[in-house]
Amino acid sequence: MMSKAYCFYQNYREVRLLVIHCSATRYDRDFPVEALRSSHKARGFADIGY
Repeated sequence: MMSKAYCFYQNYREVRLLVIHCSATRYDRDFPVEALRSSHKARGFADIGY
C-alpha cells in the first residue's frame, strides 16, 4: 500500500518573463547592499528592488 506523500505543489501562474539584473561591479571590490541602496537613491530611485 502506498502512503500519501505531502504535496507542496500549488497552482502558480506560468512564468512568461525572467529578468536578470547585474550591478556591474568589479569582481575584486566589495559592494555592500547599503552602498547599492545609496547609489540607487542618489539616482532618484525610491529603493533597491522592483
